[in-house]
Amino acid sequence: MLDRVARLDPGRAAWRRAVTATASLGAALVAGYGYSTLIAPAHGAALPMITSGVMAMQTSSAMAHPVWATRLRVALWAPLFFGSGLLIHSVATALGGIAVEIVAFALMTFIAVSVRRFGPDFSVLGLTGWTGFFISAFAAPSLAETVILLGGLPIAACVTFAVSILLRPHRPQNALAHVLRAWTAQTDAILADAEAILRQTNMTRRRRAAQRILNRSRHLTEISLLADGWLGQAASFPKTTPHSIRSHLFRMHTAVDTVVRTACDAADRLDDLRARAVHGIVSALARHDSDLAITRSNQLLDGRESVDLARFATDAIALATLRRDDPTSDEHLLVEFVPAASMAPDGSLGGSASIAPMVRPRGGPRTASWHLATRQAVQASLAVAIAAAAGLLLSVEHYTWAALTAFIIFLGPSTRGDIAAKAIYRAIGTLTGMVLAIPIVLATGAHPIVVIGIALLCCAVGYYLMSVSYVYLMLCTSLAVSEMYNIMGQFNSDFAAIRIAEVLVGSIVAVLVATLVVPISTTDAITHARQQLFRSIRELLNTAADHIHDQRPVDRHELLRMGKLVEEHTRQLAVVAAPLRVFRRGRSAIDIRVALRKYDEYCIHTRRVVSSLPEHGVGALGECADLRCRLHESLEALSEKLSIEMKPKKAS
Repeated sequence: MLDRVARLDPGRAAWRRAVTATASLGAALVAGYGYSTLIAPAHGAALPMITSGVMAMQTSSAMAHPVWATRLRVALWAPLFFGSGLLIHSVATALGGIAVEIVAFALMTFIAVSVRRFGPDFSVLGLTGWTGFFISAFAAPSLAETVILLGGLPIAACVTFAVSILLRPHRPQNALAHVLRAWTAQTDAILADAEAILRQTNMTRRRRAAQRILNRSRHLTEISLLADGWLGQAASFPKTTPHSIRSHLFRMHTAVDTVVRTACDAADRLDDLRARAVHGIVSALARHDSDLAITRSNQLLDGRESVDLARFATDAIALATLRRDDPTSDEHLLVEFVPAASMAPDGSLGGSASIAPMVRPRGGPRTASWHLATRQAVQASLAVAIAAAAGLLLSVEHYTWAALTAFIIFLGPSTRGDIAAKAIYRAIGTLTGMVLAIPIVLATGAHPIVVIGIALLCCAVGYYLMSVSYVYLMLCTSLAVSEMYNIMGQFNSDFAAIRIAEVLVGSIVAVLVATLVVPISTTDAITHARQQLFRSIRELLNTAADHIHDQRPVDRHELLRMGKLVEEHTRQLAVVAAPLRVFRRGRSAIDIRVALRKYDEYCIHTRRVVSSLPEHGVGALGECADLRCRLHESLEALSEKLSIEMKPKKAS
């Protein structure tokens, strides 16, 4: 069970995010209640508690930054941004009616999204400012209540900063240890699936196990990239270096590729005697019996089997040895370690936003030079204004939910496919949450302590499962919102229907605007990511060929860095192609899966090249050159089919 949790959350990024957000929310609710009770008991504690809790929960994501000064800066600026949102709405309502309020909504949206260009911290600050405007529009506080809310914001910020110090210290060594544990658990799961393929006679179960191996192998690559990122942040290692750990994991990854592939082939192509020998080795590896795996692999080598089985036995010995021994130090203690993947402040890998800034939008030459944040600000502000106007047709009291939906959908996604997928997930999560909220609200009643407990539980579960699917976060958010309206005496079936309708309106408007107004095409993003992958493979193979031709020592650290870069570009290609797997069906969906599997194969082959070059002599290098030629032939054929210009020089 613990290994499964480690595999699902390597580095414990989701766990830390959920704990910090929930603790910040709970502490801010308590602080808001105490503040409102002492300062203005006649005005009630509900709105100050909601305001403090929401701001604390939002700013908790910025409190994952490794630099304490950055956390303190966010804690100081968050009340100012949130309070500015409250005051801007108060001024807008004083100047005019609904029309002025909608214009102010659009203006606030443009500002909140535009500041993202200054970094992730300003993304959070822009969100807090917009949320302050939304809460003022949603609750319509009086001038006295607004002053009370402004006074409680610095207290909530201080509480959030204190929680981050206590619960989220920056300890990259601990995070790296959790990632390495996840690596071991994921490798065990892959080897167990490979053993299941050899043991099973039912073809359907074999295919299912093969699909699990494919999915888990991709996740293993993500775990290795996370380890690479944390290696760049770790301060020191007593007996080894980051380069040695990277090399150790890379060679293990290559050995796992060969062992698993041979196991899958043995189930279909080898005779019973050889299949049993392969099964025995894989079974020993899955049980962590390194000595038995090495003994059986040596027996297979002594039998003078085919080249493929000999390579399998060699890699099985290497895998057993590497899993048994710790990484050793090397002479390159002063070589700077450069991670291949850039991580977000919370310790997760980046998404499609790393590709989108380099993709030309479809909107004419004038918009091509716009910064990504500017393009998204134009899209989001237009979508919020249209959604608010459309939401008014459904409900004058709750039209802000449509505006909120349109704004939130533009947080994070960059391509129109990502935005459409997030809109669908938001609609599904809201609908499911509102349906589940009806029996839960009837069962719990309007007891404040029970409602707060449910809100904290929803916050923890939603933030923890957010990396699995955005649906879970929206489901938990809908439950918490329903409980909030229940304690205010406003929850009923009509409210549930209006909220679902407003969310659908906001989602539809967001998708339409993302499709029609300076859109970033998902297909264009995939093309760019694919070209980036091909360029990185070409550079690696050309570097390897130069070493082969000149017969000079191989800079294995540079080749390892290039190999990790190929892995990162393969992952980015799968990320930007993810929306197509949501919307495409039938033959088109099969083509996407086949293409992604082919790119995974390219990554496996380049990993094999990098692992072979530093370890062996000139004869093995010649074998790698032959592998390079075959891989180049496949790439040239594929690039010609896709009309991508790529002309690598021939292997020597």
